[in-house]
Amino acid sequence: MHKRKVIDEVLKYLYEPEAIILYGARQVGKTFILYWLKDYLQKNGEQIYYLDLEQSQYLKILNQGPEELIRLLLEQGI
Repeated sequence: MHKRKVIDEVLKYLYEPEAIILYGARQVGKTFILYWLKDYLQKNGEQIYYLDLEQSQYLKILNQGPEELIRLLLEQGI
């Protein structure tokens, strides 16, 4: 599926209560789509919070459970 078609599908369901899951093989554009979506939402006045799980401190907190992630977000004023 082409990136533009995937982006159109994501935008169609963006404000639905269900989660949107992007999956696919390596190097097919999943991260590109997420960065595009982040930029799109910020340009439209949305607040976006991005956690890079390549940074070990965020991954460690996330592995401790959702309560720790919520605590981190609250500490950062989110």
